[in-house]
Amino acid sequence: MSDRTANISPEHFSWLVEGRSANQNSTLKLYEIIFNGDKKLNGNVELQEAAHELTGVAFSLWRAVFLSDVTDEYSDELSDIRKFLVSLISDNTVLYVTDKNARNWSFRYYLRNAQQRLKLLSKGRLSLVDESALLTPVETDKDDWVGTQRILDEAIERFGRAMA
Repeated sequence: MSDRTANISPEHFSWLVEGRSANQNSTLKLYEIIFNGDKKLNGNVELQEAAHELTGVAFSLWRAVFLSDVTDEYSDELSDIRKFLVSLISDNTVLYVTDKNARNWSFRYYLRNAQQRLKLLSKGRLSLVDESALLTPVETDKDDWVGTQRILDEAIERFGRAMA
């Protein structure tokens, strides 16, 4: 398990439940759009790529929310990088517990992965993401997650309109 004590405060748990719920609702909306638009997707590579990227964003934010109990200390992130690499090399596998034990690195990895996928979508002709939204300054990692989730929500809404 991690060297750090897990945050078991009601405030953190409340944030976790709200974050997971927001992400699951977004994922369900995305699923419904894809399920109902199967024929349109099959004939349009750009829509297929958007579905692929949006699914990647949803998954990355889903995973990140479970790992959000992080510190602001660079030394903790560096220590977690070492833990992650040791597990990757010695066990040749990465499980949820690997991510959890290295959460100062893995949370940020999944969050940045989601943001990079959203940035790719901002370059596409479908206009699913406003690139300026990705540049909004935040104070905390959790604020960064919440902002990225909001951008995903808007992108899914726009994707739904593109699929209509």
